[in-house]
Amino acid sequence: MVKKHKYLDTVPDEPIEKIIEGYERLIYIHSMRHVRDGVELEDLIEEGRRGVVEAYQLYTNPRPEQKLPNYSFHQSCLYKLRSNIFYYCLNNASPLKTPIYVQRGCMHVGQIFKILSNQHAAEELFGREGPATEQEIKEFLYDETNRLPTAEDIKKGKARYTIDEIKSMIVRKEDDKYFDQILDGVLHHRNGSRHSFVKNSLTDKGKVLHIKNKLYFCAEQNQMKYKRVIDLILSARVLVSDLDSGFQKPSSFNIELEIARRQIIQRGRELVGEYRFNIFVDSVLHDLTYGKIAEKYGIKKSKVSDIINQCLNILRSDETFQQLYKEYIV
Repeated sequence: MVKKHKYLDTVPDEPIEKIIEGYERLIYIHSMRHVRDGVELEDLIEEGRRGVVEAYQLYTNPRPEQKLPNYSFHQSCLYKLRSNIFYYCLNNASPLKTPIYVQRGCMHVGQIFKILSNQHAAEELFGREGPATEQEIKEFLYDETNRLPTAEDIKKGKARYTIDEIKSMIVRKEDDKYFDQILDGVLHHRNGSRHSFVKNSLTDKGKVLHIKNKLYFCAEQNQMKYKRVIDLILSARVLVSDLDSGFQKPSSFNIELEIARRQIIQRGRELVGEYRFNIFVDSVLHDLTYGKIAEKYGIKKSKVSDIINQCLNILRSDETFQQLYKEYIV
């Protein structure tokens, strides 16, 4: 008698169309985060739907050489829809005509900048009061020793952080059933969904150091010097994020006093609406955290993130807004 796989019961007893409909919101959220020049939202949504279909077929009609994954159908759907959207973006986005390791590096560096834009995270990493400057973050990126050590680093005596220091960066308690798995994931730096699970189980400092490991291994796998890889990533990032970098400098803006700024604000509200643009301004100009913005407007932090990303994509693609912005910063 063939033993039934324990995770087959996690597949909904519904038509595939109904299952896809249940994932539409998640597909839309992940698709919006990857919209850029050369990549249409509709195409990304279609890729996400295809990922759900692939996950469904994996459980209901696997190929002879395939094995059922050792996790639930829902987890499989999340992995498939995210990876399909991610790789479609990498392969089709026009600004990303660079090697894949540079493309991925841009995303990792973007995550690091985003985390360290939070004052608490910057203070935890740098051990001093105040938010991190762009120069500090770049210096941190170029320091290849300041990262979470692997088991091999510890064995060779090259570890910058001790096991106890690593444990202190794990947000779960030591008696938690996942604690050892997370520690093992840090020391062996697993990829894919395991990487996300480990990263999200760390403090802000741990997340940044763990993401930085991806950059280190990227250089190692491509047989390149680490600092050269960082040079390429930062150069590629500047080419596609002039608007972003300008908005990440609150000190260069003064909405109340500058007439030119009012034109930018007016155009922004015309493009995305006053409500969404106000949330966008609170984040990138007033330097409020997502938590504070969510509390101010009575919405979830995930909603704040989605609105800000949507605004940035729309503003970046509008020629009038870009022209006003360029005239102001000249």
